[in-house]
Amino acid sequence: MPGNVLLLIIAIDAIIFRREFRTLSTLKVERDVQKTEMFVDDTVRVRLKLANNSLNTTGVLEVIEELPRGLRPLTMTSFRLRLSGTESSDLEYDAAAEEMGYLHFKKVIVRAFDRLGLFSSTLDFEMETCLRIFPKVPGSPSQGLLLDRSSPAFGGQAILYRRAGQDFSGIREYYPGDDHRLIAWKAMAKSSTHVPLTKEFEEERSLDFLFILQNRKSMSQGLPGRRKIDTCVGAALALAQQLQSNGDRFSILVGRERRIEKILGNPIRISEQIHDIPLDRDIGLDQFVDQVLGSTRTNSMIIVMIDAPFPSEVEVSELQKLKAAGHHVEIVLLETLTFTESSRRDDSTAQISKAFLRKREQYHFSEQVKLIRARGMHVHVATLNDVTARVIEAVNHGKGETAS
Repeated sequence: MPGNVLLLIIAIDAIIFRREFRTLSTLKVERDVQKTEMFVDDTVRVRLKLANNSLNTTGVLEVIEELPRGLRPLTMTSFRLRLSGTESSDLEYDAAAEEMGYLHFKKVIVRAFDRLGLFSSTLDFEMETCLRIFPKVPGSPSQGLLLDRSSPAFGGQAILYRRAGQDFSGIREYYPGDDHRLIAWKAMAKSSTHVPLTKEFEEERSLDFLFILQNRKSMSQGLPGRRKIDTCVGAALALAQQLQSNGDRFSILVGRERRIEKILGNPIRISEQIHDIPLDRDIGLDQFVDQVLGSTRTNSMIIVMIDAPFPSEVEVSELQKLKAAGHHVEIVLLETLTFTESSRRDDSTAQISKAFLRKREQYHFSEQVKLIRARGMHVHVATLNDVTARVIEAVNHGKGETAS
């Protein structure tokens, strides 16, 4: 007898759930995004609008939003509710952008449950929504030295020269009409004749800086917001901000659709143009070199950002062509292991395999560094947490080399 009662309850529950499931066919789901364009680290509010267009009450609904990679939820993105006949409900959540590019929402999942939790059914509501995420542009530079040494964003590094304009060249006798603000009072006091003296300056030519970013497939490695490509672009924008404030000319070369694209302009403009660079195919370094040799004047300083995980090799001979053409070349080489290693625990077999792959990558990386240095090129090793600092270091080293 109790068994028959239980079966009856289940049967009634199934009938009710079937009727409620039919109600789902009238359910309407819409997604409303607060904004579709923003920078990395900006937040966005997303609203899901559910409308029950039936006169019947739905069962228990679980609404789940599948976020695209690169968008981190700040609040809950799954909800439970019931909708009475013709009732509507707005569900909201906040998310933060972690990486640049186009982020695509795909679908909202709605699961319906019966009252006893015995039955369930799932409906997918396909809704394409696209967010356009630009890489974050660093703040305005400090006065005097271009970068603040104490700033953790730049790893304690600073570009070691002042704003472009004039360089001090010496002291000479003061002539009528000279700027009185440049009178060398201390030098006059120390001289035996105390004749008027003035500081003399010479114009400093602004420099051409070129940042080569070989956006190969391996640049997608890394956790959301900490991919190789995101850290490299961040370093390039930091450099652009500082160099252009100094009056130097700055441009970036990237690969796009089997050709080399040159990106110019202020950091905001560069951010807009570089946010969607593809990582689906490899473009050889020789194409970048050919572009430079054909369009860039000599005596330029070239920062080459290279990613060469096993079994890739750095095309040093191509970079030597730039050096032979009169350019100063500084190489920043990414250390792959710092981007790809995770903290998760693996089983013993996976740990052995991981240890082997790690050792192989370490050996390969060290051999690439030796090769570059053996060919007389300058290389700066960059890890996940110090890419910008190593780029600034490369600029400082290049400035020192060209000055000596």
